[in-house]
Amino acid sequence: MSILKDVFVELFSMFVGDARLTISILILVGIVAALASGGVLLIGCLAILIESVLREARVRRRR
Repeated sequence: MSILKDVFVELFSMFVGDARLTISILILVGIVAALASGGVLLIGCLAILIESVLREARVRRRR
């Protein structure tokens, strides 16, 4: 049972590890659900992923 708990804790921490990314994706999923368009979801997720990677690269460059 401990392993199952550890897996759930790890999955939860992965989901909320970057609050800004999590909130962005949840907002995007809500918009896409309202529009019911898979293309918007794909483009939006790619845009959020690129923004997140670029932001992290800027942070690491400053160190």
